[in-house]
Amino acid sequence: VTDKLGIDLYTHVVDAKEFDDIVLAFLKSGARDIECPTDIGLATTMNIAAEKFGIRYKIDGHSFRTEGSAPMDWIYMDARYIQSVHQQYGTVPMKTFPNLWLYRQLKWMLLNNIKSIRPLYWLDYDKEAAKHLLTEEYGWTWYGGHHLENRATAFFHSYFIPQRWNADFRLIGFAAYCRDGRMTREEALALMSETPHIEDGLLEYYKKRLSLSDQEFDRLMALPKKYYCDFKTYKKTFERMRPFFW
Repeated sequence: VTDKLGIDLYTHVVDAKEFDDIVLAFLKSGARDIECPTDIGLATTMNIAAEKFGIRYKIDGHSFRTEGSAPMDWIYMDARYIQSVHQQYGTVPMKTFPNLWLYRQLKWMLLNNIKSIRPLYWLDYDKEAAKHLLTEEYGWTWYGGHHLENRATAFFHSYFIPQRWNADFRLIGFAAYCRDGRMTREEALALMSETPHIEDGLLEYYKKRLSLSDQEFDRLMALPKKYYCDFKTYKKTFERMRPFFW
């Protein structure tokens, strides 16, 4: 897309061993939020780029009509949570990972005046038409399901959450489609009865990336379960600051 539109691509390089160690720390902790480092890192990088180039507005592609919103007990994330998990279970020093510390959030909000805009909240957005346009105009290929855009995320949604936590994020997206009248409840239930799409070789790739044997992987999948409230987080701080953020 950037090549075809002639747009510069900004990248923030994180040490691969360091990032994999953060993800592995979450697996070792027994917590469910193993995608937290990816999402926090992306959010921070957006702000780093905005500050670097003097950009006031970030465009957020979330659409509650097609994606819905996950309950907090299903996924939670903040910078202090990542630090707490990594301090207990990590082994590689966290030096290059762009964590979203509260002071950075406040700086970007108050000093840089950076705002996040969600245009799809205000548009009659047709996701299927958008997918068709991307395919025809940019040679994009559908990767089999929502949240399956990279292998780490695909592992979380197609295997980790269904197998270890007996949950399925597809429910949120299908429910949103039903509320918006794009799908009937019966159609959604039929899709939910199908096994989540798993790319061939996904588990083998994930184990190799994190240097896990089959036995070690199985051990991690059977650990006692923990939740974000078992670690240090910003949650109470955010709750106290709610009037300020509003």
